[in-house]
Amino acid sequence: MSFLDRFDQQQRSLFYGVSTEILLDRGEYLMRRGEPGGDVFIVEDGSLEIVDARATPESILAVLQPGAVVGEGSFLDDAPRSADARAQTPIKVRRWAKDDLAALLSREPRLAATFYENLARTTSARLRNQNQSTLATLAGRDGAMRAGVESLRAEVLTFANRTKESLIEAETALRQDTEPRAAKAALSRTMNKLERWIDQHFTAHPEPDLAQESARVLSRELHPYLVRSALAERSIRRSQGVAGVTEVLAHVLVNTASGDGEVGALLDRWLLDRPSFQAMRTFRDQIVPLINHAIPVHRNRRLTLLNAGTGSLVARLVSALDAAPTVLSVVDQSREALAVLDASTGAGPMQVEIAPVQTNLVELSLGRVQKQIPPQDAIICHGLIEYMPDRIALGLLSQIVQRLERDGSLFLATLLPSADRHLLDRLLGWPTVRRRPERLARLLERAGLSFQVIETPAPLLMVCAQHLANSDPAQPHADQPPRA
Repeated sequence: MSFLDRFDQQQRSLFYGVSTEILLDRGEYLMRRGEPGGDVFIVEDGSLEIVDARATPESILAVLQPGAVVGEGSFLDDAPRSADARAQTPIKVRRWAKDDLAALLSREPRLAATFYENLARTTSARLRNQNQSTLATLAGRDGAMRAGVESLRAEVLTFANRTKESLIEAETALRQDTEPRAAKAALSRTMNKLERWIDQHFTAHPEPDLAQESARVLSRELHPYLVRSALAERSIRRSQGVAGVTEVLAHVLVNTASGDGEVGALLDRWLLDRPSFQAMRTFRDQIVPLINHAIPVHRNRRLTLLNAGTGSLVARLVSALDAAPTVLSVVDQSREALAVLDASTGAGPMQVEIAPVQTNLVELSLGRVQKQIPPQDAIICHGLIEYMPDRIALGLLSQIVQRLERDGSLFLATLLPSADRHLLDRLLGWPTVRRRPERLARLLERAGLSFQVIETPAPLLMVCAQHLANSDPAQPHADQPPRA
């Protein structure tokens, strides 16, 4: 029975009046485990599978057909999503934003009674089905899982021990100062080999439980050596929240190696030279002249920067935007980040007004932030969507489109897949969502944006995007993958 079957015609009309439509291709995720919850969805066409990716192999908990509701648990208790929901076929889904639905139910008590009764029936039936399916598969899976984990643990431990031996040999040679150049080269070769092995290992074993166990063993064995690098030490032991992240980013941008002794400084130099960290430094240098070229000079300008970062990009923008009166809004969800911004930029030119805006960026992406802001001439988004799953990233891009002037530009920078990705993720605790160019192109197109690729060193991808309606036919569109 469909979730809506017990609604009368008037209730359905009211219910659909606060909903929006979502289209997903096969394999795309409607939601991911751990994301903020609250929105409710109903499958209208196609099949949606509920996935537990923590198991190896992953477990399909349920397949939902048209009429099925999903996300209702998080709507009731405001908890994070408890499982992944993935399109098994191309699907059409109806979405009810949490705040809109809650307001409707508050205004319409008869509708609310029917809604909550349907939720109770649906939840009860789904729990019975899931329990039966789970109990039938657990017994056989546990034995195979234990054997696989033990084999993987032994493989990781063997490689970690070889790496430690090589690092000890290099450090001994440096202390004896017999052939320091040879010792430094040996240390670099050891770290290069570690990076390659990590990339191959975690690419071959993407299953969450196995990858987590591999990372745990590797981190435990190599931790005493890694933390001698200032970057690794700050990354691994950083405090919770943005203050710790800002400290790490500042070290990356300053690009001065330091650490515990000569070996620590050498390890730090090797880490700072990883492609991903070089890319983070590249963006800041390239973006300012591009923005200056794109925005008008004959009138007041409005710019928005999403993600305050260390404040260094804001400082460069402020010093370069003095040609005409400019309001630079800096949006971040942390007071700490905005406080760092105040300290790092100073007063700035009189023509530039910095407007800090504290708001939750995920809530903004989900359309739950209703701040009324005037159309912007440019919006800069860096170091952000690589921390968001596709659905949240698409929501952010769609919100950006709504806030741009018709001739305004989005400057978007993100990291592509690279050989050091798993090193950052698994050893330094710096996980990111690395999208290939064609995947990013699809997100831009679905958000209503055309784009131009800005040539940058790999693995940084930077694009300048505008409304599709304003695009030049000679320029690439989002259905043409950008060049890497």
